[in-house]
Amino acid sequence: MHYKEKRNAAEYGRLQRCCERGRERKSGGNVSCKCAFSCTAITLTYRRQLFEEFWKLNDYSKQQNYLLRLIHPQLIKRRIQWYHEIFLSKFNLSFQSPKVDTCSTCDSFAVKLKAGDTSVKVDQDLHHRQAEAAFKAMSDDEKNAKSSDAYVITFDLQQQMYIPQLTHSEMYYSHQVAGCNLGIHDSVTGTGCMCIWLENFGGRGSQKISSCVYKYLTMANLRGKTKLICWLDNCGGQN
Repeated sequence: MHYKEKRNAAEYGRLQRCCERGRERKSGGNVSCKCAFSCTAITLTYRRQLFEEFWKLNDYSKQQNYLLRLIHPQLIKRRIQWYHEIFLSKFNLSFQSPKVDTCSTCDSFAVKLKAGDTSVKVDQDLHHRQAEAAFKAMSDDEKNAKSSDAYVITFDLQQQMYIPQLTHSEMYYSHQVAGCNLGIHDSVTGTGCMCIWLENFGGRGSQKISSCVYKYLTMANLRGKTKLICWLDNCGGQN
């Protein structure tokens, strides 16, 4: 027996042992198990048939189309959906991304609530509703940017980067060059622009941020626009 045939036979035996529990053996065709992984094993005869049909085509594009015809996509219910259904329906709990860029007001309310001061609950809810209204207004401006007379951009300063990004012990005692990146998203054209500079050219103050925004606006097509709307977060340099 050829080496490849021996290897295929060994692989087939492994799949047969994997799928042996919870199913009945079949002599030919596809064999599907009833295990938790829903894997599928095929007989050695059917595998040889696929091998011969594939190499008889002798053309790369035909071989790719042949493989695509054998693939049957199937929707699988992920386990994360089970967690969502259980926690939402029985415990009224939801999943969300961790908050890593909260404002000082939110942190102040959170500290007071943890300390037992429930009097700030109303102010916290009002603050959250104001934030939701601001996000909705930003979303509306972005949707209407192409048809309105206002030129809408959003920009944010990325966390300071250190170059080169190495992690060995010698870099701990070495001085790395700090780099800044201001991302600008143009809601009219749907494109983004990155303004990158190193610490020897400037810091992260308001003058550097305004210089980047001004440079971008001088290159943008402002024809037909009479107003400018800029959306940004509460970073001191950007404000």
